[in-house]
Amino acid sequence: MTLFNKFRETYLKDLKLDLSYTEAKPNHATVLLGWYIEISKKTKKIIELGCGSGIISLYLAKDNAVEVTSIDKNEQLIEIARRNVMNNDLKGNINVKQLDIGSVRNEFQCGSFDMVICNPPHFAHSGLKSSKETRNEWRRLNKNSLMEFAKATRWLIKNRGVFYFIIHPRDMAEWLRSFDDNKLGIHKMKIVHGKLKRQAQLILIKGRSNSTSEIVIEPPLILRKDESDVH
Repeated sequence: MTLFNKFRETYLKDLKLDLSYTEAKPNHATVLLGWYIEISKKTKKIIELGCGSGIISLYLAKDNAVEVTSIDKNEQLIEIARRNVMNNDLKGNINVKQLDIGSVRNEFQCGSFDMVICNPPHFAHSGLKSSKETRNEWRRLNKNSLMEFAKATRWLIKNRGVFYFIIHPRDMAEWLRSFDDNKLGIHKMKIVHGKLKRQAQLILIKGRSNSTSEIVIEPPLILRKDESDVH
């Protein structure tokens, strides 16, 4: 069993979560991003952009001496996130705010955080849309809103601060341009496949502000083993 599979089994084990709303439920990206994040002793203040129901923030605040701010524009998700914080006795560790990404400059001083983490809407490219508008809002973004995530990260993070994103492979070029335009250097990438012989599903990214992009491509992560792969 891989380290990720062991982590996946324990990731949500001790968290009390309100899963009554479809968009509040964890998915592969939620668990993958939590697994990939490393918190150093110097990391004290973290902000999660597009926190949803706050699951990643809960996980990070539970076992680390950090102060987490969680923001999302969706009112229903924010209410669930606040309940999750209360139910897990983390009110003193996590500050939940209903806030649009484009408004962070009005709410926070520049360089307020040591780390920015983000699991943004995954589809900036064209493709099939859901018949449910709320699901499209949750899963899709355009090129302008993609750039807003990068600008917000640049504004919020301190000099040489760390950022973590998880993105869709088809949108990698747009994300790389937006990071570069905002002086966010990428240091590591891990490509995630559902199965070894299938195309990549997600990309995990780690970087720093005011840094050049000297990217280390880490060994890929294969989520499910296909018996045909061993032959």
